Amino acid sequence: MKNLAIITIALLATVYTNATEKIKVYSNPYGEAPVVSILDGRNSYDQLIVKDVASNKVISETDISGISSYQERLDLPSMGINTYTVELRGEDKVLSETITVMNNKVIHDEIMIDENGFDNMKFFVVENGSSLIMSHHTDGAKEMNLVIVDREKQKKVESTYLGNTTVTSYKTDISNLKKETSYRATLYSGSTAYHFDFVR
Repeated sequence: MKNLAIITIALLATVYTNATEKIKVYSNPYGEAPVVSILDGRNSYDQLIVKDVASNKVISETDISGISSYQERLDLPSMGINTYTVELRGEDKVLSETITVMNNKVIHDEIMIDENGFDNMKFFVVENGSSLIMSHHTDGAKEMNLVIVDREKQKKVESTYLGNTTVTSYKTDISNLKKETSYRATLYSGSTAYHFDFVR
């Protein structure tokens, strides 16, 4: 009975922690900078820190000591695709969230596409080991970008803006990429990212 009581208390504590400590980043419906919203019901954290993952540069740092809820617009580059970490830091704990932002829009959904596979009119194909072909169709016009990253070095090797459209097909030469190396091609379409992993 004592063990059951301890387990019950632990579960309740976990639920309470999850309900009172939260980071949410969302696109601003008015087209301005994304907004970060935090909830710190126990006042466990003192700092809100936003960092660029690629450069490890601190974008913003805010003192949130004694604040249980807080919102802030993120001053980020208005164009391009970048990944950031949003951290709450306390004396002995850190709560972190990683986000990707494309042209001031937060990517909310990430979907893996199987090799040479189809997924509701979205697909990638590696042709003869020298070309990557991508085709995509959406219900409404969305901004689209294709990014290829060297997974080992976590370095972009290509970034191409494909336009604001409902249908796109694109073929890129990958023959200059290093052989026997793992890459990830990502199509950013609106607030969704479609990932495709391949080896050159």
